[in-house]
Amino acid sequence: MKEPEYVLHRRLHTEVGYVLSRVRFHEAKSILDIALRQLISAPHPSTVLEIGCGYGAGIIYLSYHAPTGIMIGVDVDKTVICQAQVTARYLNVKNLHFIVASASNLPLRDAALDLIICQEVIEHIKDPNSLLVQSERALKNQGKLLVTTPTTNLAPFSSDWIETRVHGRPINDEFAMHLNRFTPRLLLQQVEKAGLKIEQTKFTNQYVGSLLVFILTLWKRKNLRINQNKKSNIIGHISCGYGLPNAVFMAGQTLDYTIFNRFPFGSNIVVLATRKE
Repeated sequence: MKEPEYVLHRRLHTEVGYVLSRVRFHEAKSILDIALRQLISAPHPSTVLEIGCGYGAGIIYLSYHAPTGIMIGVDVDKTVICQAQVTARYLNVKNLHFIVASASNLPLRDAALDLIICQEVIEHIKDPNSLLVQSERALKNQGKLLVTTPTTNLAPFSSDWIETRVHGRPINDEFAMHLNRFTPRLLLQQVEKAGLKIEQTKFTNQYVGSLLVFILTLWKRKNLRINQNKKSNIIGHISCGYGLPNAVFMAGQTLDYTIFNRFPFGSNIVVLATRKE
């Protein structure tokens, strides 16, 4: 029996609050504002796709600020899409649609989109190139792709750097279920190979965010061990990180973005690329 929407929303109220609050943090909001500037400068209402939209925070934010465009959220997880739809209806967002689909096989016609946003998704894809090829296919001429992902170009002597160089493992990847971590050069090469021209790059999550990632990872490991001993749901606990720990982490990212915005290194890279004519 299908649960009523009010039950879904009540149960997920904390999660919905979390995803919508992300845009209040400068580092997260600044990435969406890059997308928003593209929409504002466009000569006509834009069609926008967010790949791996999750609970819909990013695409809902854009829908509020560009209500004349068409916004589409795609995620492979049917459950989060259902919850995103409930949130959109709860917030009375009219120009937003959600689809259950894989990033490697977008159910959209060629040259249909003005902008594609892919925040912290490509590192979870078995074949990252397929995501980029699908994005290039679905973009109009001069359409934009905004992609963010963890990078190996870490801030020197940050906790990420120490974890990688000293202990020989990328920070937090095993707990975040990342399948890939890119060097900046490799990511840019793959973006260009897919037929896109690099317009802008920047780095985020340098020192403060990196330290807090390290602390958050230790916290997750400790709780994972406790839950393993209790034979609890391990997968559910790996994906934790909401509430206060996540809020502190995002606050650290905000400080990084404010202080080290122009530095050519960081745990994450932001790439804006254009589809060639």
